[in-house]
Amino acid sequence: MRILTDSAADFEWAELKALGIEWVPIRVYFGEEEFPLEGTDFKIRFFNEMAENKIFPHTSQPSPQDYLPIFEEVKAQGESLLAVLISSGLSGTYQSAVLAKEMVDYEHIYLVDSKSASSGERILLEEACRMRDEGVEAKKIAYELAFLLKRIRLAAIVDDLENLHRGGRLSRMQTNIGKLANLKPIITFDTHGKIQVQGRYMGRNRADANLLKLIEEEGYDQKYGLYFVYAEDPTNCDSLVEKAKVRFGEESLANVTHLGATIGAHAGPGAYGVFYVSKEDEL
Repeated sequence: MRILTDSAADFEWAELKALGIEWVPIRVYFGEEEFPLEGTDFKIRFFNEMAENKIFPHTSQPSPQDYLPIFEEVKAQGESLLAVLISSGLSGTYQSAVLAKEMVDYEHIYLVDSKSASSGERILLEEACRMRDEGVEAKKIAYELAFLLKRIRLAAIVDDLENLHRGGRLSRMQTNIGKLANLKPIITFDTHGKIQVQGRYMGRNRADANLLKLIEEEGYDQKYGLYFVYAEDPTNCDSLVEKAKVRFGEESLANVTHLGATIGAHAGPGAYGVFYVSKEDEL
């Protein structure tokens, strides 16, 4: 079987190769000029460009035609394919894949709407690769991921909600909630995979404390650990990691990921946060 994702999952090229994951790009533009998602340093180059370019970056979802060559090849070779894609609440990427599957008319293509992004997708993809390597079929993996994705959470701190508003990910009313001096908004995903503002806190230390309190109150599944992400400068994320280790233990750290251009274009350079899997409900 083959596993596919999109560039919003924020994997490094070497990680994709090692895990055997293919990808389709969510293109990023400054005006009419496409930013190249190439090279090992493209994330650093993107944030440099974002700081220097007066034009606000925007993203463009893949079209069904971007998926067709892969889907047609899978069908021709009689293989199966599992695709884990960015939340349909953030992008039309998943819907484009659905249309491409209908065009190919092949049942052994399984599409998973992650209801998340970045390391939320990563958690699902790592689990998919683990099951694939154990010989589990694509249909069964998609079934299991449908339950897991409902437990994936995000708690992230952004410096400015304006990027999310300009990118169409937050309404003006939601954006205005966090636009008071020195208030640090915490954003999360709702059940539909759309961004919502959880609250706003005076200063970064208080925001960090409330973010960790959210995780502690809900509880996280230690099988997966905490997946930290940051946009440009890792300093604030590194500080949050150390606070989390004190609160939850050294073993709580699962991964630290540098956000790429797709998510970075909307979150802004000051964003950082944590993805985690909530505890399963007790019967």
